Amino acid sequence: MVTVVNLTGTTGIAFHSAIQPSGGATPYSYAFDPAGLPPWLSIDRTTGVISGTPDAPCSTTQGTLTGQSEQFVCASSTFTGHVTVTDAIGATVPVTVTLVVTTPPLVVDHNASATQTTGSALNFLVGTVHGGYGGGTVTFTAANLPCSADGRVCDQIDFTTGRITGTLADFGSSRYDVTVTVTQDDPAPGSSNTYVAQFHLIINTTTGTSTSPSAGATP
Repeated sequence: MVTVVNLTGTTGIAFHSAIQPSGGATPYSYAFDPAGLPPWLSIDRTTGVISGTPDAPCSTTQGTLTGQSEQFVCASSTFTGHVTVTDAIGATVPVTVTLVVTTPPLVVDHNASATQTTGSALNFLVGTVHGGYGGGTVTFTAANLPCSADGRVCDQIDFTTGRITGTLADFGSSRYDVTVTVTQDDPAPGSSNTYVAQFHLIINTTTGTSTSPSAGATP
């Protein structure tokens, strides 16, 4: 009789897998102990089919950069529970069910750098996001954006689009190492899980060329 069932699943993708006992007297019945297993997992008491649409928290690792595409990976989550299989004459066997859930990588295709000139409007999209939980709301924040020399006026990043905009008359630095944080919400009902990724980009600054009156011109 089978005593261990190892399953794998991917967040957001429905799956089903049947316990396949042998020996004893058929038919079998199945009793599910939900302790240790997530609420989205269920078992058919008659067929022994375990099914559900996985969901799991995400603890991201450092991104892996390939060209201008950076991939962030979640650590997998492991759930363990127990099923009791009973045959037609009442003999029982406990079965340990282990489920390993992975979440697809979150990929950020980002632009590495931009240049901002005094007096000219900056309009810079930091990048695009795909993968991860898929379908979840994505938001952007940024630290160390360019500011005026007195620090009173700074560029801003749009929370929902990831677009940095602003017009500055002067700068406090010739180069800004900007840290962008991308947060993707898990769209599963009732979930508070998030996928968080950070990457860096450079905004260089330059002074625009002013035009002076030519010699002999009337002011």
